[in-house]
Amino acid sequence: MRSSAGLVTYQCPLHLLRALYGYGPYQTVVGHEGVGTVVKLGPGVQDDFLHQRVGVKWVYSACGECAICRKGFENNCPNQINTGRHVAGTLQQYVVADARYVTPIPADLPSETAAPLLCAGLTMAGAVSKLRDLEADRAPPRQTPSYRRGFGEAKRKLSLESGADHFVDYREENVEERVKAITEGEGAAAALVVPASEEAFAVAPRVVRNMGAILTIGLPRNDYEIPLSASLCSARSLTVAGVATAVEVANFEDIPDIFEKLKTGSIVGRIVVKIPQ
Repeated sequence: MRSSAGLVTYQCPLHLLRALYGYGPYQTVVGHEGVGTVVKLGPGVQDDFLHQRVGVKWVYSACGECAICRKGFENNCPNQINTGRHVAGTLQQYVVADARYVTPIPADLPSETAAPLLCAGLTMAGAVSKLRDLEADRAPPRQTPSYRRGFGEAKRKLSLESGADHFVDYREENVEERVKAITEGEGAAAALVVPASEEAFAVAPRVVRNMGAILTIGLPRNDYEIPLSASLCSARSLTVAGVATAVEVANFEDIPDIFEKLKTGSIVGRIVVKIPQ
């Protein structure tokens, strides 16, 4: 596949450091989502794949033989191969992909819009779907105001333009008090924990109401201490579950600057890198 766009996430510099220092099977070519055009076929691949625009995802391939794969959940396969981890990632001009696991990209969907949907977009969509299922199990449907927690005027503007009813700046406001005020003292019906920060996981149990849901989307480090016990979930009947993106397009040579922005948390939306042609 000749790449046209690749997504840069906060995991990319972490994967690169792991590769350079020998921590696990990570590759020095990072990037685990990308879009491009098929320019050459391997043995056994159908001819109609040639010249198709496709997407490459985190799951490069799965074994297809274990009990989980046989149930159709290849993304949870314990023997899966990952892009940017076991095989070279997508931030390069040419990418080798497994034809069984690429995703055809519709002709009217720009590559820079499609790339974020291959990982983070699907994660958020899955979380919202899970949230709807939980709400249906607990109570009749009703209109629930939404709020987003973050910092900075740029993220406030993006959140409100994207449909949030309220934005809570955690650097300027007490998040727990503000959410309680918005919800008339009840707390949020659910908290979707998107950033992989210890603070975000710590605040989630404090802002949800009894019988609320906490959906973990960001991937915390193994050494994070998350104040969420079985006793707390039982006492408050909490549910903990796993789970159009704003996109900024950057040039390939901007990757070092993007990594610096990722470290400071100043990225708004998603960054897609145009691969040199």
